[in-house]
Formats: sequence, C-alpha cells, structure tokens
Amino acid sequence: MIRHIVLFRMNEKADAEAAAGQLRSMEGKIPSLRSIEVGVNVVESDRAHDVAIVTTFDDLAGLQEYAKHPEHQPVTQWMHGHAASAAAIDYEF
Repeated sequence: MIRHIVLFRMNEKADAEAAAGQLRSMEGKIPSLRSIEVGVNVVESDRAHDVAIVTTFDDLAGLQEYAKHPEHQPVTQWMHGHAASAAAIDYEF
C-alpha cells in the first residue's frame, strides 16, 4: 500500500475551505484512489499548513494513475492557482 500526503499553504486563508472542497471532489471518481481524507487546519502556528490531503493506493502504479487521471487534473490546476506552497510525502506501509 502507498500513502500519499500533501500539505498546502494557501495564498489566502479564506481559500482553505474551497481547497478542501476541490480535493474532496475526487472521492469515488478515481478507481485507484482507495481512500481520501481532507482536513483544514484548526490550530494556527508558524509551522502550520492550511489544508491536508491523505490518500491511499494499492501500489505505485495506482498513485501514478491518480496523478494522470482526468478528475485529478482540474483539481491540481486549481490548487496551483491558489496555494502558495505544498509539501508531499509518499511511502509504503
């Protein structure tokens, strides 16, 4: 199994809920996406990010399918236009 986690800092804090909605919109639409959890930060600090997405895939091929999937592309474009930065990690478990 592969876990894919991305943390976003938004250009505007007000965009965090919209970003979460964009990310959640993929649920049930990408066959290789086994689970998705999206959260908006509730504790402000210097190291905090605004939005997190935690996804699970069977294998690296599933993660790669997700990255190229037509349902993922508009979400990625929206996030690139509204996020100041992102940090990601992908690991096997």
